[in-house]
Amino acid sequence: MLTLEGKAQRQVETALESLGDEFEGQVSPQTVQRVGHDVVDDLLRQARFADFVPVLARRYARERLLEAAAHR
Repeated sequence: MLTLEGKAQRQVETALESLGDEFEGQVSPQTVQRVGHDVVDDLLRQARFADFVPVLARRYARERLLEAAAHR
């Protein structure tokens, strides 16, 4: 399994902070972090290269958070 380091890790952290701001009051910050890290873990299990993981992680985490906020 790949791991994120350096720039890619910072990009994921920035994306999760952005999602936390976007979903503030709709889902808890803990939920944003849990969903984000779950998505990253899923992507890293399948990825051969880590280059696109931050972008895809933000996209997929946002989709899951939209679903969670809609069911609230």
